[in-house]
Amino acid sequence: MADVRFENVSKSYGSNAPTIRNLDLHVRDGEFMVLVGPSGCGKSTTLRMVAGLEDVTSGTLSIGGRVVNEVAPKDRDIAMVFQNYALYPHMNVRENMAFGLKLRKFDRTEIEQRVREAATLLEIGELLERKPRELSGGQRQRVALGRAIVRKPQVFLFDEPLSNLDAKLRVQMRTEIKKLHRQLGTTMIYVTHDQVEAMTMGDRITVMKDGDVHQIDTPVALYNQPADIFVAGFIGSPSMNFIPARVIDDGSILLIADKRPITVPEEHRAFLADYRGQEVTLGLRPEHVRSTPDSCEYPAHMAMQHEMSELLGNEMYLYLSTDNLHITGRSNVVRQIEMDTAVDMYFDMAHAHYFEGASGTGRTLHVH
Repeated sequence: MADVRFENVSKSYGSNAPTIRNLDLHVRDGEFMVLVGPSGCGKSTTLRMVAGLEDVTSGTLSIGGRVVNEVAPKDRDIAMVFQNYALYPHMNVRENMAFGLKLRKFDRTEIEQRVREAATLLEIGELLERKPRELSGGQRQRVALGRAIVRKPQVFLFDEPLSNLDAKLRVQMRTEIKKLHRQLGTTMIYVTHDQVEAMTMGDRITVMKDGDVHQIDTPVALYNQPADIFVAGFIGSPSMNFIPARVIDDGSILLIADKRPITVPEEHRAFLADYRGQEVTLGLRPEHVRSTPDSCEYPAHMAMQHEMSELLGNEMYLYLSTDNLHITGRSNVVRQIEMDTAVDMYFDMAHAHYFEGASGTGRTLHVH
């Protein structure tokens, strides 16, 4: 096993602006690190630099304490699982899993032992004689995992490996990969654009945008203490509500869209007093916009217009509006609500987040 360390690493293509800028990231030995962000943020490029498929333009990249900037991919002792399974169609499962070891001149007995161990671990022992065309998508992905496992690498790299699977199978394979990590204890770096995948799988998560890292933290910390508006909006589904506001004299806030004052808890007023007269962004997650006040720690009433609902079985997400505001809330009371009717909602201000400015790009002003 080994850690992976990026020290001031940048990646550029020709004279273009850097795809990755001054990346400092330490993936600890045995950690499951997830790189997440929208398309084009640089997460796959970061992974490919670890694999040696992309050169490092500047900075230092090390694996297990060894600088690998100039080390060939085959000598880095890593294994990579791609979105495309890339199985050889003319080989059966056993031959696909063993192929890399044969190229490295492993003894036949050792190869057979490793293939058997991996097949047992992945519960595909009965599939060893089948060709890829005889397998389901989930089975093919297990074979691709097995091909990586038999190498017993220092580091596993996953580049959106579940993207080609249906929703139900993705959930199942997420569980299987996490179970695999616990059993092997090997360092794993996993790339995805799916924040639900990131939140359910990662020991820690690196949130990226436009080649920059916005925050590196545990899933719980990212959700409860986002570093800025981008992280707050990217992590969580449905997304956090962002409401432009202005801090008024008593440390409360005034919603800019409809000039509605909102009273905030005393500890928030003490903090916000330093921003009197300034514009801020109020952030509230949908679970903190509730249909009943008794489910809130510090409720602030808001009469809103009901636009539509999403029924999820034991709860509903409500899509609401008032003047220029569009808000997503949540109700534990499942009921039929007519379109365009007035509903009473309650902001739980005990769980409010505040971000600098009202433009939607600000850093967190207060972590509670």
